[in-house]
Amino acid sequence: MIKSLLFVLSCLLIVIQTAHTQTKQQIKLADDLFKDAKEIYFSFSIADKNELNTFTKIISIDHGYDGGNTVKAYANKKGFLAFLQHNRAYTVLPKPGQPATDIKMIRGGIEELRAAVGAYPTYPAYIAMMQQFAVDYPLLCTYHDLGTLPSGRKIVALRISDNPGVDEDEPEFLYTSTMHGDEAAGYPMMLSLIDYLLTNYGTNARVTNMVNSIEIWINPLANPDGTYDAGDLTVSGAIRYNANGIDLNRNFPDPEDGLHPDGEAWQPETQIFMDFAEAHDFVMAANFHGGAEVANFPWDTWNTAHADETWWIYQCQKYADTAQLNGPAGYMDDLYSGSIPGVTNGFDWYEVDGGRQDYMQWWHKCKEMTVELSSVKLIPDAQLINHYNYNVRSLLNYIEASLYGIRGIVTDNCTGQPIEAKVFISGHDYDSSHVYSSLPVGNYHRVIEPGTYNVTYSAPGYASQTISGITVSGYTSTVVQHVALQPLAPVSDFSASAPAGCTGTVDFTDLTGGASGWAWDFGDGGTSTLQNPSYTYSASGTYTVTLTTTNCMGTDAEIKVNYINVTVAAPPTTVNDTSVSCTPASLNLSASGSGTLNWYDEPTGGTLVNTGTTYTTPVVSSTTTYYVESNTGTGPQYVGKTTNSGGGGYFTGSTYHYLEFTATQPFTLVSVKVYANTTGSRTIQLRNSAGTVLQSVTTPSLAVGLNTVALNFSVPVGTNLQLGTAGGATCNLYRNNAGAAYPYEITGTVSITGNSAGLSTYYYYFYDWEITTSCSSVRVPVSAVIMGASSPASVATGVTDNSICAGTSVTFTATPTNGGSSPTYQWQVNGVNAGTNSPTFTTSTLNN
Repeated sequence: MIKSLLFVLSCLLIVIQTAHTQTKQQIKLADDLFKDAKEIYFSFSIADKNELNTFTKIISIDHGYDGGNTVKAYANKKGFLAFLQHNRAYTVLPKPGQPATDIKMIRGGIEELRAAVGAYPTYPAYIAMMQQFAVDYPLLCTYHDLGTLPSGRKIVALRISDNPGVDEDEPEFLYTSTMHGDEAAGYPMMLSLIDYLLTNYGTNARVTNMVNSIEIWINPLANPDGTYDAGDLTVSGAIRYNANGIDLNRNFPDPEDGLHPDGEAWQPETQIFMDFAEAHDFVMAANFHGGAEVANFPWDTWNTAHADETWWIYQCQKYADTAQLNGPAGYMDDLYSGSIPGVTNGFDWYEVDGGRQDYMQWWHKCKEMTVELSSVKLIPDAQLINHYNYNVRSLLNYIEASLYGIRGIVTDNCTGQPIEAKVFISGHDYDSSHVYSSLPVGNYHRVIEPGTYNVTYSAPGYASQTISGITVSGYTSTVVQHVALQPLAPVSDFSASAPAGCTGTVDFTDLTGGASGWAWDFGDGGTSTLQNPSYTYSASGTYTVTLTTTNCMGTDAEIKVNYINVTVAAPPTTVNDTSVSCTPASLNLSASGSGTLNWYDEPTGGTLVNTGTTYTTPVVSSTTTYYVESNTGTGPQYVGKTTNSGGGGYFTGSTYHYLEFTATQPFTLVSVKVYANTTGSRTIQLRNSAGTVLQSVTTPSLAVGLNTVALNFSVPVGTNLQLGTAGGATCNLYRNNAGAAYPYEITGTVSITGNSAGLSTYYYYFYDWEITTSCSSVRVPVSAVIMGASSPASVATGVTDNSICAGTSVTFTATPTNGGSSPTYQWQVNGVNAGTNSPTFTTSTLNN
């Protein structure tokens, strides 16, 4: 029995050792493949299309399944290690971003783009072109810097409209290209489309009507770091992923798989586009890719028909048919939707989680499709003009489609002011296919196939209204007039932010809905009639806040007793110092107050010149003002998971991961504790919500085990801030995958709310944060006064001031009575004559 047990244990040990050795081999293989690469391109075999559902979760399937048994894919190191666990044979392939022939690059401006008849611009040339379009066509075009990446490269867009600086009753439309950096055919195509729209406005009736009727946004390059991975001067060497090795078209929130379906933090590019989408109300959009030739419509993430599937099939078919008509035989027919060439439903092709078209539809009610423009991803520059000609009519058709369907403006029946209302088609809409009216105009644009519909309009605080029998014909717009929602009698409600540090500033938000008037009483005598005011309390205390709202149906008040508790730093009291001499002097200023007194040379910002209750100034020759504030602070406070207890392990991947937190007042992050698995230094970064590095510390060499790391980060007020490592293979810090209990917080200062994985049980790296806070009062002016030099510049008639120092300019002013409409003046001071009303004399001519 004992021998049998020993034999079983021996076999188990061999299995464990073999698995451990295999994992080491896999890591070594991945280390070699990714030594100088962010991604690899490879192929492998499958027996059945359903197997793709396993692999699409861990690697980037490249254009799905064509009926054979070979699949092509991209992977970063993390994804490839996960792929290796499936023990599949694979073949590493040449990267699509490495063309067989040299790529022609243009380095000049718009004229060179036109002369080249299709070419890829260098990165500096691209930015210069986009800016030049706005300079050359200021009445039609504005340039917009959407955000700067950590590399310094920018994501930019142009807004094209007959009134580009004005919000009008027009649909907003978006084209964007090359979120996969090596799928670049759409990049110069968008530049050529911009040029076509601007140069043909006023002469081409179709273009003129489009620009007059639609607000068109075009972003030619959504992943500049991927496209210019080999440097700003060439697209040769372009990669699919971004600079962090992340597939941007798997990095968006997903309606089925959550906010972080790829298990990665939102990348800077993703955050920029999410912020951009949040700031607009795009009706339709398309994003351009390469590697196939097909128009792909939602959904990508699940096998459920879109509410507007018939409309989608028609739009995609129209795009593909027109491109086929203007392209060579076989163009735009890689896939079929039934018998329709060049059209596919995303999920029918292959599942994509975290894709942008599903994100835009689900969260922003925007009809976005994905267009694959060319079977070759980085097509030779000589073919760019051909692909533009194949597609330009399809591009124009799709923009025009945003004008067709049901449209109108929704207003408040009492005030006539526009409101944001849900526009829902009964018996038709589901899965986020409805739309909303958009402020500040109140307009909505519901693109839809021809038919007759019943539309319900609703908004918080208003009675819903349904209009039946709205008929839509093809290629027309049905305008629904006079949708004015009747407000309900208001039921006041509001919320407030935590006070911003010790400034006493609180942001209030009205939650009433349907109100047209607001009267706030902040409890200290302060009031406001704004809907969402920001108010600053001048003294510490607990305050009762009242909001009274009105509309044409009545009035209501909400009183929240002892709702706001603020701590405001009291300013110091000060004493000036004065020199009665006209000679330069050093003076002694004094102040008293709580905490530490800090002296500055400016009312805000400036240089700290002294700390303490007194300040001896340098020698000053004229009156000089300084500024002093009281600064009180807390001793050390601690927040976060205190130890690494619970399940978890050392994170050995290269992906950037972080804890996410909100700071409601500035504080100093003095130190954190980390558990290291290897010796060596680590780079720890504080980033804002867009992923921009605010501060960074590279530690001394850590010991294996527990370490306390000094950071001394000055953390600003902000939401969704990030504390993480810079990534790379040297991470090897402990991450919990169980035992976390968010939020970890110090009320009024900081709240650690989550992590880059979006998983409530995960906790990354940084334990037992030590923080300190400081509270500064307003700065109070204190003056070092040099008598004479500080005397008034204007001296009335008859005034004698013996403190005026030599060299001072003095202006005398007369105020005569009965002087008539044009009196004359004759002044004489110490024998010097002047004949104006307000003569100026210098004290060198006066008796002092």
